[in-house]
Amino acid sequence: MGNQIKTAYAELFDTYPNASQQADERLVNFFRSKTSAGDRVVQAQTATFKTLCEFADFVTVEIAPSRSREVTRESIPSAPRAMASSQGLTINLNIQLQLPLTENSEIYDKIFQSLKKNIITTE
Repeated sequence: MGNQIKTAYAELFDTYPNASQQADERLVNFFRSKTSAGDRVVQAQTATFKTLCEFADFVTVEIAPSRSREVTRESIPSAPRAMASSQGLTINLNIQLQLPLTENSEIYDKIFQSLKKNIITTE
């Protein structure tokens, strides 16, 4: 998510490379300079940016004693997602669903039956 935030707010990150760590006042001043909207809109823009940054999990990495740069966990190499086993290749898959809000439990049953049939069952 950090990369997407940096893309969406590229001009802000060009101005402040560690924009996610800036004080509210600096962010408000930045957003105010980019719009003719009132204070309420600028406050909302600032709050939105800060809320998104809470979910981005930014990490600071030292480059040299006097310099640092901000990177996201997405840009840090992670462990391989697949591992070889004696039976062949194992692939781990994480599926996240957003289920519809309903009182009808048959809908949930059908969703999970379809998952079992099409994803879980190996024939």
